[in-house]
Amino acid sequence: MTDTKNYDRDWQRVMINSAYRKIQTDPTHNFTYNLKRTVERVSEIKVASVQIPFTYYTVKSSNNLLVIQEIDGTHDLLAGVVPKGLYDAAGLVAALKTVLNSLTGRTLTYDVTYDTTTMHLTISAGGAFSIDLLTTNNIASTLGFTLTTGFLNGQESDTALVFDSNGQLYVKGSSNNVIYLSEVKLGGTPLQAVLTPGNYTTTTFLAELKTQLNAVSSIASSYTIVTYSKNTLRLTIGNASLQFAIILTGPNNAAPMLGYTTTQILASTHIGDTILNISGTNTVIVKSSKIAASCSSNTVYADGFPDKNILHTVTVASLPGDYIIEQPVHVSYVLNKQTDFKDGIDFYLEDENGDLLDLNGAQWSVQLLFRVKAK
Repeated sequence: MTDTKNYDRDWQRVMINSAYRKIQTDPTHNFTYNLKRTVERVSEIKVASVQIPFTYYTVKSSNNLLVIQEIDGTHDLLAGVVPKGLYDAAGLVAALKTVLNSLTGRTLTYDVTYDTTTMHLTISAGGAFSIDLLTTNNIASTLGFTLTTGFLNGQESDTALVFDSNGQLYVKGSSNNVIYLSEVKLGGTPLQAVLTPGNYTTTTFLAELKTQLNAVSSIASSYTIVTYSKNTLRLTIGNASLQFAIILTGPNNAAPMLGYTTTQILASTHIGDTILNISGTNTVIVKSSKIAASCSSNTVYADGFPDKNILHTVTVASLPGDYIIEQPVHVSYVLNKQTDFKDGIDFYLEDENGDLLDLNGAQWSVQLLFRVKAK
C-alpha cells in the first residue's frame, strides 16, 4: 500500500507506486498521483530508491517504421511497420525480412543478414533502392543506417568544391559535366542535368548549375537553392518542392567535382554504417514537473542539456524481465520555499532520447524523502 510514513522527526518517507495512480486508465509510465494525506511544509526532497521493471521494448512506436524507396516503379516511399517487441539479432533479421517483402507496391525481393563479427546489418535486393532516414518514428538509426540517405530537400556536398588560384572552375564535356538526379515519385531512369563545358567563376557556375538542374526537374524552377560557402568551400543544392538524390555513378559524372562523394543511396545492397543496436534503453529518467517546479537546485544534465524536470537518472544494468533497482546517494533537491504536497503530483519515465518509456503495463515505484519543517 502506498502512503506517507515517518522516517525521523525531520523527514517523511513517501512511497509512490504506479499501481495506485489517480486515473487507472493512465499508462503506468506517465500518470498523476494523489497522496493519502497532505505532507506540509516540505523544504527539501531526496530520492531514496527507484524500482523499475525491464519490460520496455527495443522496437517501439517511436522507432518501428522502415521506409525504403526503389529506383524502378513509381518511386513512392514504401513504409513497413516492424512489430513492437524485444528482439535479439536473429529475431529482428527475420522480422525485417518479413516486413520488407510484405511492402505494398514493392518490385524487389529483399534479404536481411547480420554479421556477428562486425555487428553490422545488411539489407540487399535484386535491384537498386534507398533507405529513408527522415520519416518520423524511423528505425533506420537503430539498425545502424545513418549515412545512406540521399532523398532530401537540400544536400550539402561532402567535400570541397575547388576553384583554381584565379577563381576559375573548368567543366569538360568529356569527363565531368553530367549531374545525375533521382527525384521522389519520378519513375524511369535518373535525370541528367548537363553542364555546358567552359570556364566558370563562382557566380557564373552557380547560375549555370541552377539553370541546368531546373531544365530537367519534374517540377519547373524547383531548384531554388544553389549556393557556395566561402568558409567551408562546400556547395549546397536545395529543392523546395520535392526530395531528390544525387547519384554518384554514370558516365562523365560531375558529382565528385561538386564535392558529393558519400551520398550514394541507390544501391542493391546497403550495409549499416554503424552497429546494429538492439541493446535498448540504457538510461531510464524519472521525471516530475510538479515537484521540479518547487525546487531550486534540481537541474540535471541529460545528454549535455539541462532539464529541470528530472528527479533521477537510472543506469540500466539488468536483463529484460528483471527489475532495475537503485538506491541513490546524495540526490537531494532544495525547494524554493516550504511547500505542501498532496494531489496532482505527476510522474513519468523517459529514455535517454527524451521519448516516453512504455513499460507495457508493468508497475514501478519510487520512494521519496520529504524534509518537513516544524511549525
